[in-house]
Amino acid sequence: MNKRLLVIATCLMAILNTTIAEDRMVISDIKMAAGETKEVSISLEHDMEYVAFQFDLYLPAGMTVEEYSANSSRIPESTTLSMKPIEGGYRFLASAMQGKPLVGHSGIIVNLKIKAAEDLAPGTLTGYFRKVKLAKADATGSTYAEFSFPITIIEPSTVIQKGDANGDGVVNVTDIVEIVNAILGHHSDKFNETAADVNGDGQVNVTDIVSVVNIILTSN
Repeated sequence: MNKRLLVIATCLMAILNTTIAEDRMVISDIKMAAGETKEVSISLEHDMEYVAFQFDLYLPAGMTVEEYSANSSRIPESTTLSMKPIEGGYRFLASAMQGKPLVGHSGIIVNLKIKAAEDLAPGTLTGYFRKVKLAKADATGSTYAEFSFPITIIEPSTVIQKGDANGDGVVNVTDIVEIVNAILGHHSDKFNETAADVNGDGQVNVTDIVSVVNIILTSN
């Protein structure tokens, strides 16, 4: 009898382990040089119907959040996202005014623009999500103490020619094609994001194409 109960209990535990997945907060790969600004995204994977979330983001010394925004494809319009600087980090809070849950169970929830200080030395650093709280409509939910993630500070390129998006040493119409492809999401392996971001605003978009055109028209 005891052996039969043990088998049943083991089966129940196996079912629970396969059906209940732990929530997971993930930040996109952060690899940048000192002085650079980079766009990154924070994703949340979960099984529950959460209507609100809160977390503290801690970046290494010398790294700051310049901008943030909610991903509208996952966060309903009635949900308000706010960010507040705290000691050593930033606190994010998304609260649902009408109790609407997040759309879907995986994908980006927050977009960030992060800047690295000019004096950051190359190497691998660590960032953290702390005090993560996820809430359902009935005020229950999940709490996690910490998720960590790596940050790589790379050696800056010795010479970066603004506009030379494909890295061939000259700025011409092929760089315009490279930037257009990057905007559409299918650039080549030679694509240099830092060179393509001609105006240095941390984004590669149509304004950089205009800047490359101006470089070509004014070069000797």
